[in-house]
Amino acid sequence: MREPCRLCGSNDGYIEERSGTELCRLRRLQFVGLQLTKTHGLRMTNDSVGRLGEAALNYAKRGWHVFPLHHPVNGTCSCGKDDCPSPGKHPRTEHGLSDATTDPEIITRWWGEDPNANIGVRTGKISGIVVVDVDAKNGGIESWQDLQDFNGRVDTLTSLTGGGGLHLFFQAPAEELKSTTGNMVPGIDTRAEGGYVVMPPSLHVSGRRYRWEEHDDYEDMD
Repeated sequence: MREPCRLCGSNDGYIEERSGTELCRLRRLQFVGLQLTKTHGLRMTNDSVGRLGEAALNYAKRGWHVFPLHHPVNGTCSCGKDDCPSPGKHPRTEHGLSDATTDPEIITRWWGEDPNANIGVRTGKISGIVVVDVDAKNGGIESWQDLQDFNGRVDTLTSLTGGGGLHLFFQAPAEELKSTTGNMVPGIDTRAEGGYVVMPPSLHVSGRRYRWEEHDDYEDMD
């Protein structure tokens, strides 16, 4: 029985063998250029949708399929459920990520109805991105550092989550890559087919904004 991959921690990640070296899917992902961080700054051109709506429109222009999420309200969720398990992170629309679109008219209508709605982007081949989700609460930062110590530093488009974690953006591979939850190294999951991520400048229940790493345009958006 072969040992688990040191990059993804799972036997399921292997997809090919090359020169006797087994490669997992994560190792083959291509970085998203760092220059994208400099082009996500908002230029207000549509007052009817607010800054979050303008950000959603900007993401859609890149081909990233967006949809509105609920947002935190005084430590709870705009969905109105006192026991909401995912405040500010779950879809506002009936069909969730299946409603994700790049249509500016639909996006303008969504954020015109609720300018405070957080932003979700559907991951996978439809948007051309896969996101590595590093969760600070479950040891993800330490696990990510260990992976970089073994495989080398990763320089790709990165957002800082309101909960202290990271979202690292990669180009989606040609083959379908499914999302993973809880079956990799501690605190690290992937958002690919069937998944989505919360995008800057969405508001976290902690009161902090999601923001792009080394990019401060959204820090004072309260």
